[in-house]
Amino acid sequence: MRNPARMIILSGILVIAGCNDKGKNFVGHWEDIKEPTTSYLEISFSDNFYHVDVHSIDRFLDMKPKVVRLEAQAMSDSVLTIRTGFGTVDMRLADDKIYFEQHTYQKPK
Repeated sequence: MRNPARMIILSGILVIAGCNDKGKNFVGHWEDIKEPTTSYLEISFSDNFYHVDVHSIDRFLDMKPKVVRLEAQAMSDSVLTIRTGFGTVDMRLADDKIYFEQHTYQKPK
């Protein structure tokens, strides 16, 4: 009777431990390939959420820098899903680049 209980507990621990690793490659500083000095991402992880700070220049209003702070959850190692007031937006990681909206980001070399 003790062996099945141990197996269930061990399985639960392994599942929980495995969940924390999803999306870990997103963490860090990412620069827009076309505009690395004015458009970049800062991604961190805490409290079971990814915190995505999108830094850019507001080209439509006043040409001043702005920061949009978003929260995301890892759906897999290569996809973060961001919930907005208009629905969800996915951020994809492929070939060491992040594809988000109309931008492509990479880590500085």
